[in-house]
Amino acid sequence: MSNAITAGDTYVIGQSLFGSAARPKRKMLWNPDELNNGHVLVWGGSGAGKSVFLRDIIGYLRDRKKHVHVLDLHGDLHVEGENSMQFGTWDAPYGVNPFEFLRQYNAGPEQQTHEIVEMFRKTYMRSMGPLQEAVLRRLILDTYKLKGIMPRDMNTWGDKPGENLPVMEDMLYLIHNILEHGEGVDEEVEVGKQVMKLGEKLGKLNKEYLAMLAEQERMVDECANEEALQNKAAQLDKHKRKIDKARLDLQQRIEQYIEERFVLAVPQEPRNDNLAIDYKFYLERQAKSVVVKLRTYVDTLVNQGVFSATPPPVRAGLNRYDLSKMLPKAQIFFCDVLIGKVFRALQMRGEYMKLNDTGRGKRLDTYIVIDEAQKILPDKQADRDRPNLLINRIMSEARKYGLGLIVVTQSPSNFSHIMLANASQKIGFNTNANDIPAAKRLLGIQQDHLFEHAKRYGVAIVSDKQGYLSAQTRVPELIGIKMDDDGPAIGSAAEDEEIIPPPTPDDHAFGGPPELTVIEVQNQSRPAPQPAVAPRF
Repeated sequence: MSNAITAGDTYVIGQSLFGSAARPKRKMLWNPDELNNGHVLVWGGSGAGKSVFLRDIIGYLRDRKKHVHVLDLHGDLHVEGENSMQFGTWDAPYGVNPFEFLRQYNAGPEQQTHEIVEMFRKTYMRSMGPLQEAVLRRLILDTYKLKGIMPRDMNTWGDKPGENLPVMEDMLYLIHNILEHGEGVDEEVEVGKQVMKLGEKLGKLNKEYLAMLAEQERMVDECANEEALQNKAAQLDKHKRKIDKARLDLQQRIEQYIEERFVLAVPQEPRNDNLAIDYKFYLERQAKSVVVKLRTYVDTLVNQGVFSATPPPVRAGLNRYDLSKMLPKAQIFFCDVLIGKVFRALQMRGEYMKLNDTGRGKRLDTYIVIDEAQKILPDKQADRDRPNLLINRIMSEARKYGLGLIVVTQSPSNFSHIMLANASQKIGFNTNANDIPAAKRLLGIQQDHLFEHAKRYGVAIVSDKQGYLSAQTRVPELIGIKMDDDGPAIGSAAEDEEIIPPPTPDDHAFGGPPELTVIEVQNQSRPAPQPAVAPRF
């Protein structure tokens, strides 16, 4: 069982640091089933205690019988009773597939293509321009065509979720096929250039020969001596041999060009003979340079061995995805795929409050926990604030489907305004001094003393209905530091407590289309409260 302190079904984050007779100390409580949304934002520098706190709250969610998906980038969030899965090793037998999509009108491959484009934009192509986006988008849709899946023909989408879908290896195959075909086209172009050059050379030689003949006639008319006439005749003979050789070279090149242009230039079709891949689009010089770069990126993803059609062995309850063996950019890619996968599974299940069985919670039954989220979020604030960013969309829409997010970073500056507006609970441990000015602006805190108090190990800035307070969390006790019932003696000064109303959540922060994918969902009817069946991959 978890060591988490609870008050009934409520998790005790800690206790307010200061109090007085008029405003006594109070427990800082969190119950996701009593909130409009269960999203939690946690931040703190290295060594601030946030990982200890995170393991404790994961244990609480496990004991509440929630379905929990922990994205563990460092591999250090082990919690008792978990289902641990390692990714990024050479022998991993399972993975996730970015090409999964929902078989629904106005969705399908085109919607999922947009999601994959955004994954590349966050990782390998952060300065993606219109041409790069157009080439990548076309390449993804053509990868679907490799499996006979046409974007706007639902009859080609198959009958079962996950059936006959392409994987990353198929995209890499198509890239190689394009570039191999392009090499033949490049050779054809080169031969054409050689024909033109040889033609120009032959014309020059003929012009020179005519000039030499005119010179010979002039010498005859002027009765030049015999030796001079013999020398000129030898020069003409030598030049004529040059012309004959140039004419032969030109003839051979013309024959080669005709053969390659009209006989051998039949494109090698991909695996489906009925497909019509438009090679000309990719072989324009600028487009081809994009394909060459994409070959390196896709090859890297394929070599990670985690983007496959075999789903991971996810089970009901606590699941931890250990990504510590993966390359950083592949981690970002994986997280986006998995987060979207879980969210879309819940969308397919339906709105949570309309389900027949909500035995795992009144408002939600599923959590995604993202540790070290600064590694998977965009670097620039403008990019983090994009409404169509997957995590922003989920923060805005997830509560309707019974999903909560716990997002952990090193600085509050890593959060988007949409995330801050839609998270009911914010918990900040020690904040780097350089990040405090931006944190004050984002959180609406005017004074510095909340950040000063949070420099102490286990003390955090905690939001509640009244604002932001300094609170002593259980972190020190969890690692064996003895605490009094009232917490460590830090002081008692009610005037030091700052009440800052948190931002009001914006229910309409995002109005775009929901994330879509293909996930097979088990029957919603399940014994309450256990064993409730989670949507499976």
